[in-house]
Amino acid sequence: MKKSILTLGIIALMSGAALSAQVGINTDNPTATLDIVQKDQTLKGKGFRLDDGNQGAGKILTSDSDGTGTWTPPTQPATWFYLPSFNITLGAIGAGKTLNLYNIYRDQFTRSGNARFVSSDATIQRAVLQPALYTASELIFVVTDYDSALITVNSISDSGVMNYDVISGDVSPTSYINVICIVK
Repeated sequence: MKKSILTLGIIALMSGAALSAQVGINTDNPTATLDIVQKDQTLKGKGFRLDDGNQGAGKILTSDSDGTGTWTPPTQPATWFYLPSFNITLGAIGAGKTLNLYNIYRDQFTRSGNARFVSSDATIQRAVLQPALYTASELIFVVTDYDSALITVNSISDSGVMNYDVISGDVSPTSYINVICIVK
């Protein structure tokens, strides 16, 4: 009888230890639930592999609400920016006027032909981080708001040409138009 109680006590202790066990791969002293240490330090970047059928170059290991991990493509935040301030020549009241928003973007973000382009780094030729300016076909132009007492925006073409009507020439200090560019 004592032998049975002792055996049950040992099993209970081992079960409790197993429930809080730490697993180590290439380590005798794991410091986390799963502790993976690269065995061969000359194989930098080759120490972990998860083959779940979703793996691929540039993917990120993510988990669902239950903690199940899988490889997923990185999510790209919406890339957009405001066009810098610019003036619209209103001219006479009338319909069907056009303004090339892409040209405004191109002219304001490059040094070439822009005498007012000033930077703390005299070597930069454009005020963008990508290797070149976006082309018109890489951008979606969106007018989010404007002074509706002055103009009505009718449409914007795929190439960034805005069609608008001039309603009034009474420009005030609070007249405005907000234009954003979304990178496709």
